[in-house]
Formats: sequence, C-alpha cells, structure tokens
Amino acid sequence: MKKLGVLIFVCLLTEILAEETGVELLQIVFRHGARTPVVTYPNDKYQESYWKNYGGFGQLTPTGMQQHYEFGQFMRQRYSDFLNESYNRERVFAISTDFDRTLMSAYSFLASLYKPEGEQIWNKNVSWQPIPVHIGDSKVFLVQENCPRYQELTSEVVKTPEFVELNNKYKPVLDIANKESGFTDLDLLKLWKVADAVTIEKMFNLSLPDWVNKYYNEIKKSQDLGFNFDYFYTEMAKLAAGGIVNEMRKNIEKKIQTNSAQQLFLISSHDTYVASLTKLLNLTSHLKQPPFASSVILELRKSKTSSQYYVQVYLKNNTLDEMIDFKEVNIYGCEKLCPLEDFMRITDSMVITDYAKECVKKNTKINLYNLTFISAVVFALVISFVVSVFSIISCRYSLKRFQYRQGDL
Repeated sequence: MKKLGVLIFVCLLTEILAEETGVELLQIVFRHGARTPVVTYPNDKYQESYWKNYGGFGQLTPTGMQQHYEFGQFMRQRYSDFLNESYNRERVFAISTDFDRTLMSAYSFLASLYKPEGEQIWNKNVSWQPIPVHIGDSKVFLVQENCPRYQELTSEVVKTPEFVELNNKYKPVLDIANKESGFTDLDLLKLWKVADAVTIEKMFNLSLPDWVNKYYNEIKKSQDLGFNFDYFYTEMAKLAAGGIVNEMRKNIEKKIQTNSAQQLFLISSHDTYVASLTKLLNLTSHLKQPPFASSVILELRKSKTSSQYYVQVYLKNNTLDEMIDFKEVNIYGCEKLCPLEDFMRITDSMVITDYAKECVKKNTKINLYNLTFISAVVFALVISFVVSVFSIISCRYSLKRFQYRQGDL
C-alpha cells in the first residue's frame, strides 16, 4: 500500500513538473543603459562640462542605446512565438520615469522589438517607427528622498551592528576618499558619489588619480555594499518597489478577468527600482548594484491542459562585456513555476497603493491612524460646549422672563 502511495505521488509530481504552459503576459522592469555620471566629487577633473558632448550629467550614452537595442533584439528572438511581429498599441504599453536616460532606453528597446512593417513604413530608408512611452506617476515610482519614512529607516540602518562593522572595515578607504575627493562626510551609503563617477570614467578609459587606482576595487565593492544597506529592511524595499508590484498585479488581474489583448508591459527605470524589486521578491541572497540594462522579467503563464495560471521570474544582470542571458529565479516561498494564487498571496504584503500614508514617519504614523478617533472626540467636545452654552443662555433667558412676570403680579 505504501509503495502504491509513493508511486502515485511520483506520478503526480512528474505530471506537475512536465506540465506545458504558454506565455500570456510579459512584464519587464529594467534599468536604463550606460550613462554619464549623475554626480561627481568636488576634486574630480572631469566635471559636468567634460560630458557636454553627451548632454551633461546623467545622460544615456551610445553604448547605453546599443545595450537596449540589443536587448530588444534578444527579446524579439526569445519571444518570437508570443509577441506580435509588428507594433500594436493594444498589445504593448510602456512607462518610464521622467528622465532622459530612461525614456531613451525605452525608445531604443522598442525600436528593435517592433520594426515597422507594411503600412507602418513611413520612410524606406529608416527601419524605425515612433512608439509611445508614457511617464509613470507617483503611484508607481517613489522618490526615496521625498519619503520621510524611508529616511527614518536609513537613519536606523547606520546604527545597526552590521553597518557599523563594515563601515569600520572600510575606514581606510573612506578616510582617503574624504581626504582626496573634497567630500568630508563619506560613509558606505555616500561613497557612491565617488564610485559612480570613477566607474564610468574607467569605462571611458580616462586617466584616474593614483588614490582611485589604488583603491578602485574597494571603492567599487563599497557601491554594492551600499545597495545592500539601501534596502537593508524589507520595508525599505517595499517603499521603493511596492508601487511597481501593485502595477504588475493589476496587469495580471486585468489580463485574466477581461482577456485583455495586452502582451507586454514595460517599465523603464533605475538601479534603485530593479534592486528594491529584487530584494522585495527575495530573488537573491545578497543584493548588489544592478548593472546597466539589467532587468527583472515576470511572465504570466497558463497551463495548456487546464485553467491554471503561473508566474515565472527571470533576472537579466549581465555586465557590459557579457552576452545577454536570463537566469530563472525563485520567488521566496514558491517554486520557479509559481502558481498564481501563491504569487498573489506572497505579494499581498508587498503592495503599496498610498505612498502618502506609507511615507509618514513612524511616530507621526501612529497619530495619523488615530486621527479619526481624535477628530471624533474633538467634534464631540465642541458640540458639548455649544450645547452647554446654549443651555445656559436659555436658562438665563427663562429666568429673566419668570422674574419679569412675577413683578407684574
């Protein structure tokens, strides 16, 4: 009897593992491509004027454009049996943060994914067509610097034993960086201002100061450590990526409930969103700075033999000199081919729909939650006061009338 039970279990397991599924919806969250530095250190000889040929600080470079163009080609080949061959506005929707580099990355990606065909060809010499990219609102993209709760958590992170220990370990690097860079308050969370600049300058084969060359590996590693502490608490990752998770869940629900024609939902963003989403979904044991053009890819899949839906997640985190590749990853607490109901249950606590409420500092948040009760008490006291005053006035008026009548008698 036991052997029969084991045999049945093995057969069922084999059937589950071998179940064929097809892609129903593809959602991609990517970081923009390679760019110029967004900031540099005061003593850097390559200030913003040096990058004027690229448009200044924070601008997408030709390398960054190429990265996303090739990414689009890769996705066209990988999902050729799923995606429309030509652009159809009902099947693809793209949003971006309001930055040149993210908008241009999305345009570059879409340019290779949907080349014009037939009536879409408007110029025989140009194999390109404009595809709209919409600016995502604050319900999707949180600016961490504008979130008091995130800043409060950051203040707590720098007091943790883990941060203090690593910050002390890197003190020699921090001391030399503070001495040579022109900054005076660098720690592991702030050293990125130097790391970002020197990393990109090295990509451009620019000459670097001796102190940077000597400590370059440590400076670069500190950038990864900084990202780990940027989202040290899960709540920090939720504050950054909770809006994106909410958007993805809504897209899934819409696809299933309305049989929407949409095939692709694209989010062009930054390393902070890719990193926080990776942390929130628990896709890696140790968070690092996502490379340029890295991405989180979420597939909604449906069984070909039943009505069961699944979610499958991939990471694309190749560096500039590596071939584009996907790594299939587990959402914590679920299989790689995650049943949709499990995915929705796991991500229930990750969703943010009201950033104004979530970003209130902890102590202030308590007052906010009690605001309705406090308002009711204040209102009741005001009403009681008004009634009391009215009663006193009425009594005094009645007393005067009674005394007046007594005088007449």
